[in-house]
Amino acid sequence: MPDEVLAREALIDPCGVCGDALRGDDVRVADDPARCGNLAVDSYFKKVCTGTVAVPLEYKGRYNCQPGPDHLMGALGLTGDRALVGGNRGIALVDLTALPVGGTQNYLDQVSWGNPRDFTATKDEKHVFVNSALTGFTVMQIENNKLSQVASKSESGVYYEKMWLDGNHLYVAAHSYGIRIFDVTQPASPVLLGRIDQGFVDAFAIAVDGTTAYVADGGGGLKIVDVTNKSAPKILSGETAQTAVGTYEDVTVKNGRVYAAAGGAGLAVYEAGKLASRTVYPVQGCAESLCWIGGHLAVGTLTGVLVYAYSGSVMLSLLPLGCSLVEMLPQLAKRPRQGLLWERGVFREKSRS
Repeated sequence: MPDEVLAREALIDPCGVCGDALRGDDVRVADDPARCGNLAVDSYFKKVCTGTVAVPLEYKGRYNCQPGPDHLMGALGLTGDRALVGGNRGIALVDLTALPVGGTQNYLDQVSWGNPRDFTATKDEKHVFVNSALTGFTVMQIENNKLSQVASKSESGVYYEKMWLDGNHLYVAAHSYGIRIFDVTQPASPVLLGRIDQGFVDAFAIAVDGTTAYVADGGGGLKIVDVTNKSAPKILSGETAQTAVGTYEDVTVKNGRVYAAAGGAGLAVYEAGKLASRTVYPVQGCAESLCWIGGHLAVGTLTGVLVYAYSGSVMLSLLPLGCSLVEMLPQLAKRPRQGLLWERGVFREKSRS
């Protein structure tokens, strides 16, 4: 385990409950704080662990795109225990079941293209949209575990950042150039429908819920855009450099809640997508990326990964571990683990999902 986790265990060793939670599935539960007097009055838990879930994770394997220090920028899990991985060697289709603990450079197929950093796939997973900043985005076809490039879109001098696929429409954050909306009814022939070129600082990511788009606008915070008319989207409201809490680098939406990775400020959550409802959850490090694992939200930071879940109206976070999303997500998706919830001063068992 990481040194910081070992240090935390030393602080609460007289109880041992959290230690068991970190080490394995057989977790002893203290339903009544009176059963665990040392823990109930421990200043560490009062100050740090309110709303934290301790869950064990297993390191399974690694894909290396090159010998020595790696340069992987993004990944997308696919059905059939596969993943697309992007790095400075291009795009690789990887068999997750074949990844050894020590790492491997083996893949099912690879295409040299740009420096891929973001992926989004059609529902049938036959086509994947991949972006690479200044080189725009490309459309990759997957057939019999083989990759082929079938289309691409780019604009001179324009950075294409993260993308969001909603039905037959692909939404692209275009940095200081705003957003783009493409019709991808025919994935191999994307057609630009609409755009906004002004009103943004650094549009890093976009998420769509119905006719509303939410844009992570860097130092400009969260922007809300009406996309009812795809050919004429318009900004409805937004934060500014003065009202934003950090540098917004990613955004997602689920069940009416909007979540933004707000850099050093942490994770910003907006109830019903309303700017005035913002709640900020600090993270260790800098919140940079977001990804859903079922009902759990994974937050990629400079130091590792945090995973969040709601218990009623209370947001609970897992203890951070120093592992990457591509290492961690397949295991959480397949084998949800058991842990403890520390909620309102009481430990209770976290049920398996």
